[in-house]
Amino acid sequence: MSGSSPCRRTDIAREVETALLPLIFQVQQQAYTLRKRDVDLRINDILLEQEAKRLGTTPQALIDSHVNTKLHIVTEEQARAYYKANKAQLKGDFADVKVMLLQYLLEQERQKVLAAYAEELRKNAAVQIYLTEPRPPKLRQLCCNLVD
Repeated sequence: MSGSSPCRRTDIAREVETALLPLIFQVQQQAYTLRKRDVDLRINDILLEQEAKRLGTTPQALIDSHVNTKLHIVTEEQARAYYKANKAQLKGDFADVKVMLLQYLLEQERQKVLAAYAEELRKNAAVQIYLTEPRPPKLRQLCCNLVD
């Protein structure tokens, strides 16, 4: 027989499970974030398709008229300011990364304008999302609800 009692093994198991609770919650939050992003993107696609159909056009034509035409031109000055603020993470001189920075900042601007257009489409739609955020698990939930 081993020297450890059943109660001692239970205590150790409880300690290990308790120590894992924050990690489990973190993984649940990450999974929720990914699911929410995917649901939001799918909703945006559906709303864009419905709006295109309603207007007798294509989703790309809507993006061209409501997003691409509203993009602000990214200036060299803005790229230089971004470079100065993030120089530690960037490799090379400004001249070496200028084109890449201009493209990156333009894409950031495009995502911002696209998100605003998606929000505009959502305002006129009845969208309900039933995906719930995870709550911190309790030890009791772990033993009885392994797959959540």
